[in-house]
Amino acid sequence: MLIPRDHGAVIKRTAEPAGLPPTRVETVVIPESEARAGDPTGLNTIMDFLWRRKLTIAGCALAGLLTAAAASMLMKPVYRARTSLQLEGFNDDTLQSVSPVSALLPNASPENYLQNEVKLLESNTLAKRVADKLGIQADATASGGETWLNRLVSVMRPRAASDPALPDEQRIARVRKALSVQTSLESQVIELYFEAPDPVLAARGANAAAAAFMNLNREARWQLVQDTTEWLNQQAIQLKTKLENANQQLQDFANRTGLIVEGNQNTPAEERLQQIQDAYTRAQADRAAKQALYEAALSNPDSLMANDADRPLQQDQTELQKMQSQLAELRSTFTPDYYKVKRLQAQITETEAAIATDRTQTLGELRTAYLAAAGLEQTLSRSLNRAMQTVQHQTADERRYDVLKNEVETSQKLYDSVLEKAKSAGAESSLRMTNVRVIDAAMPPAAPYSPNLPLNLSIGVALGLMGGVGLTLLSARPGKVKHPGEMLQMNLRELGVVPSAKAAGGPQLEGPDPGGLGIWEADQPSLLKESFRAALTSILFSAHTGRNGSGQDTRQRSRVFVVTSVGMGEGKTTIVTNLGIASAERRHHVLLIDGDLRRPQLHARFHVPNQRGLADLLGDQASGGLPDDATLGSFVQATGILNLSVLTSGRKGAASPNLLYSADLSALLERLGRRFEIILIDAPPMLLYSDARILGRLSDGVLMVVRANQRRREELNAAYQQFVQDHIPVLGAILNDWRIDPGQARVYDRHYNDDTKGVAS
Repeated sequence: MLIPRDHGAVIKRTAEPAGLPPTRVETVVIPESEARAGDPTGLNTIMDFLWRRKLTIAGCALAGLLTAAAASMLMKPVYRARTSLQLEGFNDDTLQSVSPVSALLPNASPENYLQNEVKLLESNTLAKRVADKLGIQADATASGGETWLNRLVSVMRPRAASDPALPDEQRIARVRKALSVQTSLESQVIELYFEAPDPVLAARGANAAAAAFMNLNREARWQLVQDTTEWLNQQAIQLKTKLENANQQLQDFANRTGLIVEGNQNTPAEERLQQIQDAYTRAQADRAAKQALYEAALSNPDSLMANDADRPLQQDQTELQKMQSQLAELRSTFTPDYYKVKRLQAQITETEAAIATDRTQTLGELRTAYLAAAGLEQTLSRSLNRAMQTVQHQTADERRYDVLKNEVETSQKLYDSVLEKAKSAGAESSLRMTNVRVIDAAMPPAAPYSPNLPLNLSIGVALGLMGGVGLTLLSARPGKVKHPGEMLQMNLRELGVVPSAKAAGGPQLEGPDPGGLGIWEADQPSLLKESFRAALTSILFSAHTGRNGSGQDTRQRSRVFVVTSVGMGEGKTTIVTNLGIASAERRHHVLLIDGDLRRPQLHARFHVPNQRGLADLLGDQASGGLPDDATLGSFVQATGILNLSVLTSGRKGAASPNLLYSADLSALLERLGRRFEIILIDAPPMLLYSDARILGRLSDGVLMVVRANQRRREELNAAYQQFVQDHIPVLGAILNDWRIDPGQARVYDRHYNDDTKGVAS
C-alpha cells in the first residue's frame, strides 16, 4: 500500500504474509522540497481532494442533469417566430428645406438612428397595437400562455396593494416580454422575434409587430408632413399680412413726400440744383473778374485806359499827350506869354480836368459792377444752399422709399416661395410613405424554441458540477488535517495512515467490536491490517535509528511508547490495541498499559477484569514499594492473543491521576521492560491533562494520534511544540480514520493479492 512517510513523500510497499518479519519493505523517499516544487499553488492538492470526492461531484452533476430534465419536461413549450425588416433611405430635401424640425439629428450616426428605431420597436405604443391586433387579454390564462412557474413567480413578486397593475399595462408587459429585437451595426436589417405557446400565434405576433412598426413609421412621416404643411400655411398667412402692410406703407410714404420716380431720370429738384449750381459758378467768375479790375484801377489809374480802349478817356489822354508835345515845342520858340502858348496851356488844363473826371466816373462804374456781381453771387449761394437741402431731403426720402420697396419685394418673394412649398407639402401629405421593407415574413415554427433540452441538460450538468465542487470545498473544514502528508508541513513525522474502516471494506472499529479485533480473525488480506503493520514498521524503524522528534539519542532506551492524542475522540485506544496486535503478530512480547486512569478502556476492548492494575501497583504503600516479580506478574493479564498482555488501569478514584507522579513509575517500567520487548501506554489527551507529558518523559517516544477532518493544524502544532519544549521525544503521528476512496482501497487489495501470490510462487 502507499503511505506517506518522513519529511517528504515516502512510498512503502509491504508484502509479507501473516507471521513473517518485516523483511520485504521497499521505500522510496521524495524530499518535501521536491514534492512542493512542482505544485507551488497547491492546485494538485486541490485536484487530488476533488478526485477523492469524485462520487459526490458526480452525484451532484447527475442531480443537476435530472433536475434540468425534469424542469424541461414540466416547462410548457414556447415557439419563436422571426421576421426581418430593412430600413431604407429617404430623399427628404423638400421637407428638410422648409421643416422647422428634422426627423434626424444633424450629427446623428447610422448607429444612433438604428438605436432610435429599436427603441420604437420596444415602445409601449407598438406593444399596445400588437396586443390589440392579437387580442391579448389582461388575464394571462386567456391566451394559454401562463404556466404554473409564471403563476408562482407572480405570486412571489412583491407588489404594492395601493398600486395594482392596470389591464393595459399587463397586456403591454406581456407583448414586450414576448417581443425581442436584434440588430447589426454592419447592416440596416432588424430582426424581430416573437415568442408564444402556439406556433401560429408566434408567427402572427411577429408579423403584427412588423406591420405595427411600419404603420408607426408611416404615421410619423405623415405627421411630419402634416406639421410642415400646417406650419407653412401659417407662415404664408403671416407673410401675406406683412406684404400687404409693406405695400400700404410704401404707398403712404410716396403720397406724403410727393416723390415722382420715373425710371432712372433726375427729379425736378435735382435739375434746379444743377442750374443754380451752374449760375453760381458763373457768378463767382464774374465777381472775381470785376473785383480784380476794380482793385487794379484803385491801385493804378493808368490801367483803366489799357483795359477800356473804346472809351473817350483814352482819346483825351492821346490828345493831352499831343498838346503837351506842341506846348514843349512852342516854349522852345516862344515865351510863356505868347498867346499860342497860353491858349495851348489852357487846352491842356481843360483836357486834364476832363481826364480826371472820366477816371472818377469809370472807377465808380467798376465799383458798381463789382458790387452787383458780389450781390448776385451771394444770392445764388443762398439759392444753392436751399436747393441742396431740398435735394438732400428728397434723397433721404428716396432711400426710405427704396427700403420700403425692397421690403415689399422681399416679402413678395418669400410669400411666393412659402406658398409654393405649402402646395408641395400638401401634395406630399397625400402620399403615405415609409422607409421600412419586410424582407422575410414570419412563418409558424416547426419546433419549439424553449425548452432547449440539450442546452438545459448541459446547463444542469454544469451547475451540478459547480455545485458539487463548491459543496465539496465548503464541506472540507478549513485548517484541519485531512489528508496524508499534511503533518509534514509542521515538521511532524507521519508514521502511518489508518483508513476509515467503512471505506477500507473492513469491520467497524466501533460498536459491537470497539477494538476492531475482528479484522485480525480472518486470514484474508485487509487494508486495515496493512495500515497498522506499516505504522508499526515506521515506529520500530524510528526507534532503531536512535533519533526522535527532539533529536535525542534513544538507542540504549527500552521500547516504551506512549500513545496519546490532542483531544478526545481521536481513536488512540483503537490505535494502541491494533498496534499491539500487529506487534504480537511479529512474535514480539508486547504489553499494553492503560495509562488513562480517568477513562480506562483497554479492559473493555479485551474483555478482561479491571479489579487490579496500574493504579494499584503505584498506590500500594503498605508493602513499601513495588511487589516482587511473581506478584507483579499477577497484575499483568493475558488477552487471548499470543504474545500480547495487558496491564489495566485498576481501581479508579479521585486521586488516581496523581499516582503517575510516583517515583515507582520509572522502576515499574524498567522491570516490565525486562519481560516485554515492546510496551505501549495508552495515555489521556495531552491538551486536557498532563498525564501524557509525565509518561512521555519515561518513554522511548510519544506517538500522537490525529483523527482526519477533526483536529486543526494549530492545535496539533501546539501539542507537538509542548512536547518539544518539555524535551520529550516525539516519534511522529498516525493519521486515523482517513476516508480513502473505496475504489482505491480495492486497487490496493488487488495489488496486495498479486504480490502475495508472487511471493508464494
